[in-house]
Amino acid sequence: MHVTAFDWHDFAGLYRHEPERPFGSCILMKKENQIDCQFVDRTQLQFPSSAKTLSQEIQSNLPLQLALMESTIFTNSSAEIAFSGGIGTEEFKHMASVLVKCYRFVSFYLRDGELYKIRGGNVLPYAKKVYRQLFLSGKLHPCILYFGSRADRLTDPDSSLALFEVHETEYKGSKISSDVVEFASLLKKRSEIFDNVTSIPFYGYSFEEWSHNDTIHSILSQFPRSFYIEENGTRSYGFYLL
Repeated sequence: MHVTAFDWHDFAGLYRHEPERPFGSCILMKKENQIDCQFVDRTQLQFPSSAKTLSQEIQSNLPLQLALMESTIFTNSSAEIAFSGGIGTEEFKHMASVLVKCYRFVSFYLRDGELYKIRGGNVLPYAKKVYRQLFLSGKLHPCILYFGSRADRLTDPDSSLALFEVHETEYKGSKISSDVVEFASLLKKRSEIFDNVTSIPFYGYSFEEWSHNDTIHSILSQFPRSFYIEENGTRSYGFYLL
């Protein structure tokens, strides 16, 4: 595996980004323990919050683990969860009921009349605490444990982020583990829904460390093109996958 420098301007031309606007937002009515969803067409949905504890929800929900990892590595950044289906589906109601416990602002977006994305902004301190406890006790998905293992080393990034294309990503190992297959499948779904590009926050490793890792090799092998972002020429910052 090797990387070659790639221009940010050329990368922006590889995918089409369509303008978007939120179709509505959700808030938690704490006194009534109800989720209040407000839509731009002034319709509303109300439903009880999740019966599970937040710890149980995070452990059983890989997309949520990825979102919280991203928000933890890049402090208080927004995170997006790929979604498809109708507005009134039980899956949407459940995801909204969980996200309002994790983020101060929760918005959802439509494409061609269907819900395709939910965004959480400004991660709440309690959600970060629960996520961190689960992380330290090793109760999260193995790929989340690996990608987020050096999150505490994050400093405020400056503008010197270099982009490289990753070559020779064919996986030559004997078998891809079920955990990696599950994680790669989630990333591929995100890529299809988010304008044919998805990203993975991955902070703190040197090229020599990650380029020999079977997990990285097997995930990158699932995508036609992979791009590596490096901070200050010394350590990884993340990946873009097309």
